[in-house]
Amino acid sequence: MARKSRKTPAGKKASSGGSKKPSSGAPPKRSPGAPTKPPSSAPTKPSPGAPTKPSRARPAQPPPLPYDQQLSQAARSLAVPIWQVLNGIILAAAFVGVLLGLWLLRPTPTFSPVEVATGSPFDVRFRVVNDSGFATLANLRIGCVLASLRGSGLTDTMVAATDLAFETPGADRLAPGEAATFTCPFHAGIPQLGRNDPGAAQRAEIYFHSAYDLPPLPGWFPVTANSPRFIVNTQFLPPRWTSKPGS
Repeated sequence: MARKSRKTPAGKKASSGGSKKPSSGAPPKRSPGAPTKPPSSAPTKPSPGAPTKPSRARPAQPPPLPYDQQLSQAARSLAVPIWQVLNGIILAAAFVGVLLGLWLLRPTPTFSPVEVATGSPFDVRFRVVNDSGFATLANLRIGCVLASLRGSGLTDTMVAATDLAFETPGADRLAPGEAATFTCPFHAGIPQLGRNDPGAAQRAEIYFHSAYDLPPLPGWFPVTANSPRFIVNTQFLPPRWTSKPGS
């Protein structure tokens, strides 16, 4: 009689198929959370046939130049800075020369006495004239200076002029060729002079210090000037103030 083959259940076949071991040549599978090993840091030796990198050779230093060539190179390197310094000095000198020329050409007023009083010569009025043919004297300020008084020790004592009156009605500055009059309050500013003392006036020397603006120059740059010295000349009757010779 023929033997009947036994049929295995379907569940046993599935379990027998899942329990097979992996072959030795396949790499093991990693679980998702397993740490990975870092690669080995051991240096790898180059293969015998691999080409090697050539080492960097130091550039050859040029031989030192002769002494005369070194001097010529140093002179050429200093030529440009020295030329720039010379240019700066020339420009500065030219600027100073222009300013000095303008200063020498600045207009200066002239002064003279107007009249001689019967009393003290210190009480006379004086006249100021703008002799410039092109410049206007604005914001004119005049100081009367007692330069010296022999026997008193007074030197360079200044009082501000008063009663400045322009000859042109309504003017507040001296136009070219115009004039104005003023008074020097010597007795009020210098009590040591005394009152109506012709002898003191004959021993005195005075001059006038003026300060003014030159439009259109800014007002914060005033121009100043000193007049020649004046003395009382007794050759006139009555005596009057005249310019001191050689002043």
